[in-house]
Amino acid sequence: MITTSFFKWRRRLVTPSALLFSYKSSSTGLSLKYQELIALFLPVRVYYSTVMEFDIHTLLDSAMLAATLWVVYMMRFKLKVQLHGG
Repeated sequence: MITTSFFKWRRRLVTPSALLFSYKSSSTGLSLKYQELIALFLPVRVYYSTVMEFDIHTLLDSAMLAATLWVVYMMRFKLKVQLHGG
């Protein structure tokens, strides 16, 4: 039981880190529309997680939301400037 919940927790923690690392190395495989879709879905998930049960997954989802919003910001504004030579 403990190992199963540990691996679920670890998987949720690794995902935002992988996104941030993959953005720094290259943006291959990251779709802006997909990231925006995640950014629309996660606030609903965080809200219901907070209302139903406030646990570690609520905090991890909040961290995932912050990382996703940062990636969307970087892809919309910073990456566009770099690609167009501005």
